[in-house]
Amino acid sequence: MSFNPVILLQERQCAPIYDDIDTGRNSAAVKRCDDLLTQQPNLHLASSLKSIALYRQGKKKEASEVADKLIELSESSLNSSILAPLCMTLQSLGRDQDEADLLEKYSKAQPGSIEWTKKACTSFIRTKQWQKVQQTALKIHKMVSTKKATDDLYFWWSMQAYCLIANDSSLMGYALALPLAHRMISKQFETKPLSQNSDEILYLSGRIMQKEGEKAWQEALTLLNESETGKALCAKSLSLQALRHDLRQSTGQWNVINTEAIKALDDGMRNWQAVEAAVESALAMAETTSKPASIRFVEEKFLKLARQDKRDRTTRLAPLYLLKQTTEREQQYALQTINFVQLFSSYFDDFKGKGCAYEDLEVYLSLATGQERQTISQKLDEEENKLQSDKPMSSLDELYGLLNIAKLKRAMQDVTKIDAASEEALALSYAQLYAKSLPMSKDLPKTEMQPGDDFALLTVQALVHASSIRRKRDDNDWQKTLFLASTVMKEGLKHSPKAYKLRILQVRLLLQFGSVDQARLQFESLGIKAVQYDTLGWILAHRYAHSTLLLPPSSEEERQWLISMRQMRNVWQEGKTQVPEMVCRAMENGTFSRVEELLLFGEKLTSSIARQLHLIEAARLELMNINPGIREEVIKNELQEAREKVSANTLYDQRDKSVILNLLPPQADDIIVQTEPTSTAKEPNEAYVRSMISVLSSTLLSSQKDDDEKSKRVLKYDASEISADEKDLVDITTLLNDQASSEEVLQRLDDMVKRISIPNQLPSATFHSACIAFETFRFITSHGGCPASGEVNNSLRKVRDALQAYDWPAIPEKISDEWEDVFHSIQNVGEIKKSNRSTTTLSSLKDTTQEILRGTQMAVESLISRIDAVVQ
Repeated sequence: MSFNPVILLQERQCAPIYDDIDTGRNSAAVKRCDDLLTQQPNLHLASSLKSIALYRQGKKKEASEVADKLIELSESSLNSSILAPLCMTLQSLGRDQDEADLLEKYSKAQPGSIEWTKKACTSFIRTKQWQKVQQTALKIHKMVSTKKATDDLYFWWSMQAYCLIANDSSLMGYALALPLAHRMISKQFETKPLSQNSDEILYLSGRIMQKEGEKAWQEALTLLNESETGKALCAKSLSLQALRHDLRQSTGQWNVINTEAIKALDDGMRNWQAVEAAVESALAMAETTSKPASIRFVEEKFLKLARQDKRDRTTRLAPLYLLKQTTEREQQYALQTINFVQLFSSYFDDFKGKGCAYEDLEVYLSLATGQERQTISQKLDEEENKLQSDKPMSSLDELYGLLNIAKLKRAMQDVTKIDAASEEALALSYAQLYAKSLPMSKDLPKTEMQPGDDFALLTVQALVHASSIRRKRDDNDWQKTLFLASTVMKEGLKHSPKAYKLRILQVRLLLQFGSVDQARLQFESLGIKAVQYDTLGWILAHRYAHSTLLLPPSSEEERQWLISMRQMRNVWQEGKTQVPEMVCRAMENGTFSRVEELLLFGEKLTSSIARQLHLIEAARLELMNINPGIREEVIKNELQEAREKVSANTLYDQRDKSVILNLLPPQADDIIVQTEPTSTAKEPNEAYVRSMISVLSSTLLSSQKDDDEKSKRVLKYDASEISADEKDLVDITTLLNDQASSEEVLQRLDDMVKRISIPNQLPSATFHSACIAFETFRFITSHGGCPASGEVNNSLRKVRDALQAYDWPAIPEKISDEWEDVFHSIQNVGEIKKSNRSTTTLSSLKDTTQEILRGTQMAVESLISRIDAVVQ
């Protein structure tokens, strides 16, 4: 850009403002800006800097107003000095579209400026305006070509934009994007062929041809595999190898896939992908030819490799994987020599002392027939007898051997032969093994997990299962069994604070008893960060609007709880700005293989079920006049966005349920179901999102008419996926929208009240019904035209009375001698028995129970106080 004395003078006048902003003196910077603008109202640089200072003071509204005035200026009134801080402000405010429009306007006014055209192109990437990216990038490519530049980066930006345009059928010319890009790439390769550093360019070219369709697949494979450069690039790029594999699959080149996979294994490669490729291709060839020769060839090869390389897990598991795949596709007839029991037993013999043995073998247990399961069970019993001892465990081989045996036997257990007493006895045996494992690792630092932690996990899950069985049979001992499970976890976490599997179960158990604040503290000890909240936040934020009701109003506990919930929300707010920046960095670095992946990541993050659930809970708090710390207009805007996503069926469930390892028999409800915080309701899913958005829309989005087609689609949901109380809430919403009679509404309320008093249910189930009743009351009163307000108040009084009369869990008064010995050994590592029993274990159990029940009592009192505050 040519020298401009006016701009230089303005920058000198504003130099003190730059210094103030750089040193964090934002108030002083705003004052200087105001002083300058009083003297020179058209000093737009001062206004631009003022917007930054206001934003950094937290005055977003004022900063946005200043930015609005600058955006309205003509192109001639703008310059680079003004635009730089203004664009920074717009990005910070999340106004990416306004920034893109501004830069587009300015770059067009400066047609020769490569710098500002590049900035405009980057802003189009950030706002996903791929047609403008394509046009602008090609323009930049032509501009830099005139300067004899050798870098063709912007040409490939244009090709990447074509690739992304083809993903959106609503864009003009999307059908022509791929053929046009293909022709331009072919022409580009005529003058500038691939080099040894062109792996990302080759990936983008191959990806465009792959998406173009069958007619371009062979050319893509030629580029990837027939030229020397292509072969060399594929050899060092996993992205190119995956692309080539997909193209070969699409073109049916199963023989080539099979040959390369077998060769890789013969050459010593032990990547599991080679095993998968060999099996997949063999099965495909067998289906195509209707002959099993390919499967038998792979069978012989796998068995030979397993004999040659006995210490490698990949080669030893490959025959079992082949057996599993042929069985699932009903092609097991093709196998000749694979013997399941022999393979399973020999693998266990060689790897039973490794921590991975159970995870490696468990997936193949479903292949065993009745007789085979019996044979394996006998072998496990024999191995267990060899390893068992009254002495503490002395080696990891012994520990992992016993642990793998316990897990495998559990995975083969017949649930029909299980009762509460047998589960408690099994839990005791697991706890004894856990106590024996502790001395071996007592000197480990607290940052390390105990190798025997999974014995504690087996103990807890067996106790939870026993409690569930007792509760279903109206046996009051279910409470004691559950408290015992919590005590085991508490003691285990003292030895192994980083044992996240135990801590997660502790969080869920505390939520089952309504002990919300303790659950929050345990959850925070997990140390979850950033995007992990999207996948793991569900552990705590389970219907968190109701959890908020169980904390004293305006208390420190409520404040800390809401802070935790807002902290989870930050991951989605940050994702809106950080993901576009990551895409921009990938484009600038020419890492084209990551662009679509990052865009999909951003879409999944924005459209995740976890995000919609979090928004729904914030809206429910707003409806109940509890401030969630989010402005009402923000909630309404995001609720409308969520409604549109549900209508378009574009939600993604990224919640990681595998983090809770299930160690219960296969036919039993898994541990996630048995520790469900709201025991009468399923884990919230898309049906829950649909139903709750329908309820909230009728109040918070009252301007939206529920008679349009989009709203009708949102209101469709599977009633079996939500609780009976939540269904009543949805039905009451419908009744009110249809102006139904008061009697029908009151009947639904009465149904909720009755569920509160169901005996032998978890406290969380009682709280769920009570919270829904309270929420329904708030919804009815906010809906307008409240039917029979006196009767509605009476229904809520019944809720309060039911809570006051509920028979809450009692503190255990005794414990068996066997459990006394086990807990003594856990608390005093190194001792297995003691001559004089004390009350130490019972005290520990009582302390744990009292701690949990204090949280339960707080929940009762908090909910009653909230009811008293609104009942007229």
